[in-house]
Amino acid sequence: MSEKLKPNGIWMTKMMLPEHKERINRHNEQLEVQTRPVLDEQKQEEISRMLLKAYEDGNDVTVTLFQSKSRMILTGRIAKRDHLLQRLLIGGQWVSMADIVDCE
Repeated sequence: MSEKLKPNGIWMTKMMLPEHKERINRHNEQLEVQTRPVLDEQKQEEISRMLLKAYEDGNDVTVTLFQSKSRMILTGRIAKRDHLLQRLLIGGQWVSMADIVDCE
């Protein structure tokens, strides 16, 4: 009996209702890979200026990061800058400059 309750067992696949399957499919469609937004030069310069000012002043910064399935908002103080790898250490997490799409 316990074998049937495993995720790949017969019991689990037989008990999925059509409504559940439809909802799972809709959810997966919403998680489709998004295309990376293209930032114009003005927006890139604005983001760079804001990040530099926050780093020099020691203020917290809120950045919006692009990820393949969603956007992530990260808030914290910029602790380090790595010019060679084009990344920042924000709130204990390394962030690539290419992934930043907005800054506040």
